[in-house]
Amino acid sequence: MFFTTRHYEKQTAYAGTTFPTPNKDVLALTKGEIKQSLMLEFVSNEVALDPKGQGKVTILGRIQGMTSAEGS
Repeated sequence: MFFTTRHYEKQTAYAGTTFPTPNKDVLALTKGEIKQSLMLEFVSNEVALDPKGQGKVTILGRIQGMTSAEGS
């Protein structure tokens, strides 16, 4: 079977400090200005094997990549 999942990660800087500058790959996907926080979205594609519906599932492969980022 094939399936997809979405993962979100929020990074927040402590009040009164500056947010560390992300690498150029993250900046290329970032919307908005990063002031206090950065929300990252990842999509993961997986393939699994469930032989004859026995309930013993084996994950055969997983690929994950960042699809967007938004600063606030």
